Amino acid sequence: VEWPDTAEFNDSPESREPILEALGPYADSLLAIVLPQHRVISSTLDIPADAAAEPARFLEAEARKLSGFGDESLFHATAQLRPFGRYRHPCLLTLCKRDEIQESIRRHVPPQDESDSSTPDQVVTEILPTGEALFAAMLATPNPPLNAVLVDLGAENTVVGLLVGGQGVHATSFEGGSASFARAIAEASACTVEEAEARLLERVPEFSYRLLHNIP
Repeated sequence: VEWPDTAEFNDSPESREPILEALGPYADSLLAIVLPQHRVISSTLDIPADAAAEPARFLEAEARKLSGFGDESLFHATAQLRPFGRYRHPCLLTLCKRDEIQESIRRHVPPQDESDSSTPDQVVTEILPTGEALFAAMLATPNPPLNAVLVDLGAENTVVGLLVGGQGVHATSFEGGSASFARAIAEASACTVEEAEARLLERVPEFSYRLLHNIP
């Protein structure tokens, strides 16, 4: 969706109007929410043999250990992976604060009419972090690589994901992104940050083509 130059994005209903108008007939479709990767913890765990009979209990305990939160304030999801490397029974554990989920639903799900029987759970079909969305996008391309390092360069944060054997096994994020590049270019070239950002955007198609076709 191309964001209008005159529009400002915030949490108000008015900020959603340009998006809903651009989506057209798809505006009423089910919604998938992507959580920022820095809001979640993703970790690949190898389920030990003595926990194989009750893996859910093992993963719940690990989620509490990694987060430091109790069950009432913690949300976690798991995905069984195929064996790779030293992992015999790998499982991708993703967790975040339950409040983060509720806040994302509040921000993205339009207010329901009193006559609408849909609930937020019915409107939102999926909630996943940026890393998993990155894996899904790459695996949906023609002839995706089996092993790759995937990078989602945002304005202020960068997400890095590891694809091993055709499956996403790890994702993390760190501060710093295209805005840092723009500021560095502006300082080195004695131009404005806006001009530096425009130069970066001009090169995005070329960089994307080179990455997808493995061109140095």
